[in-house]
This record gives sequence, structure tokens and C-alpha cells, in this order.
Amino acid sequence: MILPAIDLMGGRCVRLKQGDYNQVTFYPADPLTMARLIERMGYEWLHIVDLDGAREGESVNAAVIAEIARSTSLKLQVGGGLRTLEAIEAMFSCGVSRVMLGSVVVHNPEILEQALERWGAQRIVVAVDVLDGVVRISGWKEKVELSLFDFVGSLQSKGVQHILCTDITEDGMMRGPNISFYTDLVERFSGLNWIAAGGIRSLQDAHRLNEMGVKEVVMGKAFYQGTPLAKRVIPCLDVEGGRVVKGISFAGLRDAGDPVELARTYDAQGADELVFLDITATSDKRAMVADLARRVAQAISIPFTIGGGIRSIEDIRCALEVGADKVSIESVAVLNPDLISEASAYFGSQAIVISVSAKRREGAEGWDVYIKGGRERTEWDLIEFLREMQRRGAGEILLNSINEDGEGHGYDLEMLQAASRVLTIPLIASSGAGELSHFYEGVVEGKADAVLAASVFHYGKFTVGQVKEYLAEKGVAVRGKRANSSRLQNKMRTRETGPLSSRLI
Repeated sequence: MILPAIDLMGGRCVRLKQGDYNQVTFYPADPLTMARLIERMGYEWLHIVDLDGAREGESVNAAVIAEIARSTSLKLQVGGGLRTLEAIEAMFSCGVSRVMLGSVVVHNPEILEQALERWGAQRIVVAVDVLDGVVRISGWKEKVELSLFDFVGSLQSKGVQHILCTDITEDGMMRGPNISFYTDLVERFSGLNWIAAGGIRSLQDAHRLNEMGVKEVVMGKAFYQGTPLAKRVIPCLDVEGGRVVKGISFAGLRDAGDPVELARTYDAQGADELVFLDITATSDKRAMVADLARRVAQAISIPFTIGGGIRSIEDIRCALEVGADKVSIESVAVLNPDLISEASAYFGSQAIVISVSAKRREGAEGWDVYIKGGRERTEWDLIEFLREMQRRGAGEILLNSINEDGEGHGYDLEMLQAASRVLTIPLIASSGAGELSHFYEGVVEGKADAVLAASVFHYGKFTVGQVKEYLAEKGVAVRGKRANSSRLQNKMRTRETGPLSSRLI
């Protein structure tokens, strides 16, 4: 089971690097908005740490936690500053499912014993934070003069069933978990439910831990960087003149339907996200079709990306204000790459998708990057451009093959493989899907984190559900269908909380 994580400081979402309060990154998205996004992605649990509370010794961000519990259907696992029975009771009273106890277990062990007796072992998690083999408490600042194994043994003897173990060395580093460390713990204490945290960056990391006995994993920084936890299936709506269109190799466009109705259909089919692109906005120098984007966003309950004509920070703000969760940027990423650095720093990498259209070089190896809807070749080599976008903070790459677009022969697997070798951020495969097997090839051979398609969905060859069922049958992890009605209500409530400019600062 995956537990997405939110760390709170001063009422804001933050991430620390190796537990150092002096190495803190603040993220613009407020905690409730982030929690709702995680809920819309289909996850059941949310792991919350009140970093202020861990440092101060009492809950500081309780009001924020209560708001998340009240406004979402997520099950909350909460820790940080819970050092009295009254503080624990307050968390349970506001809707928290499990509480995590850390420092109090060392300084006041009778609190742990009383909590286990009063609320049961299933609702109590003991947080064991380890740095270089030494247990740390009080926000990772204080050492415990007891070996890790002796400490865990004493917890097990008291009846503790859930232990969350954070490897501080890997926390926030995005290098992957210390597999041998967790393997040793599981082998020594097989009767415990281990929850791993620290460095987990992908579904593959979670699978490796699960295979050797760790049943739950916490993922934090990867969410802010846009890293998905299962392969996603994403319909793309290319829009021209208020209608969805599709062609071949970015030309010969034909009508495919009304974007709002198609969006509703794909939401009902279980799509993980939608991408909405005004395909001629940049070449025609038109502003984004904000009204259409707003109507589509209000009609669906899933994360939504808007692209086409994005040229400035204000354009990005506008797109997010009308309801998008992310923006897709193509031409301006080439013409003004500084915008990517600025946007990712201000809005967070998770909101910035770079759409890259590439064409295979004739008579030579490699691919050239094109802009303006595939109309203009640039001097950028594809692989070098991907490296540059990643360096500047992009959260995700949507990779289009001009050669394969609309052909139905399958994704350009060679191009995807080359891209995946240099990227650590998520990669979306686009252009060419025509058979169910192509989706499987895209994620398995192409190493893509998500598969995007248009024609096969618009013209009814496959439904999103059929693609996901096929992938699941082939052993690929995909996200399940969400309870759409509650998700839609939550998304609409999010849009009613005021202008994004006030929510992001």
C-alpha cells in the first residue's frame, strides 16, 4: 500500500532534506489542495507529519489536519508533537485514522502503553527514525542511547504492531530506499507491520520493498515532483475552434467530437488524467481558450492538464485558476527556457509538463525538436533538450513522435527508451497507439510512466477501461476506478476556495 505524504510547517507543504530543518523547500500548493489532488488520483491514505509539532513538542498544525480530514475522504495517518493522551484523543476526534508516536515513546513510555490499551494496536503507529544506525527523536535532532534492534524488540514486547521506519540518510534524496536495511528489519522482526519511508521514488521501489515483506511505503518528495505510483492511461483532447480534432503527423485534421462530452465520457471510463491542448494557439498567436477549459474542468473529477499558447507566468496562473491541475508547455520552453525555471520554482514541478514534439532525422541517428504544433524545426537535439528541461525543474515530459502521430503503428519505442535513460522525472508516451499491445509496449519496452492516446479513444476503438484491464492482465500496475461523485464534489469545492493567486502564496 502506498501512503502519499504531506509534511507541514507554518501551515504550508514543505520537504526537508535528510531531516535538516535548515534545508527546507516550501511548495506553493496549500495542504488541502495537495490532499485533494492525492484523493483525486485514487489513493486511500495520506501520511501527514506536523514538523512544527515534532520540533515544539505539541501539535501546531492541528487546524490544517482537521480541515483535510473534514474536506476529504482520505484516511489520515498523522504524527508530530503528539505527546499526551489528550493530544492523541484530539487527533482521533477530528477524523484521523492512525496516529504516529515518536519522542514520547522514549521519554514517556507509559503513554504508549495507555494508548495501545485505550485505542488498540491497529490505530497506533510508532515512528522509528534512523540515521547511520542510530535512532533519532525530537524532529531527528536527539539521539537515543539504545540500539535499533533492542529498541524495536522492546516495542514489539509492548504489543506494538505498526512501526514506521524512516531512513533519514535517504529521506528527500530521491535515490531509492536502502533495501538491505529494510530486509534486515523484516527478517529480524517478521511479526511486525513495517512501514518504510525515505528515498522511495517510484512504484518499482515500492514493489521491491513489498516483495521482501514491507507492506506499506510512504512517498513524499516524489509527489511534489510529479512522480506517479502506477502506470497511467491518459486520453488527449486536441482542440481547434472549440471541437476535438485528430489527424496524422499533426496534419489532415478531422472532427472527433465535443470536448466537454468527451471529457465526461473518459472520466466515467476511469481515465487517470486528461490532457486538453489548443493545438493552434501558439502558431495563431491566440490566447488560451479559457472558457472551454473552465467548462471541461468543472465537468470532470480527475486531474487535468491544459496546454496551448502558454507564454508567461500569468498564463500559467490563469490556466490553474480556471481549474487545471497542470499546464503543458511546448514552444515557449524552447524560446524562453528561463520560464520553466521560474514556473517550477513558483508553482512547483508537479504543475509543469513539458510537451516535446520530435521527428527522426533523415539519414542520421537521433531526433530533432519541433515547435509550433510540429511546424517548425529547432536546433535542439531531443535528448539534450530533455536534459535541459529536467535541469530547469520540469515535473513531467509528454513526448510526441511526429513520425508516428495518428499512424496507429505503435509508439516510437526507440525514442522512448532513449528518453527514459536520461530522465528521472515521469515520461508520458504519446503518438502512435493503435492496438492494445502498443500500450503495453509503451510502458514495458519504452519505460514510460504513462501512455497517452487520442484517436483510438475518440473513435471508439477502445475504451480507457479496456486498456487498463489489458495492462492489468499483463501484470502492469494501473490505478483503480475512483468514486467519481465524491471526487467531483471535492474538485468543485477546491475551485470555490478563491483565486489561485491567494491560495499559492
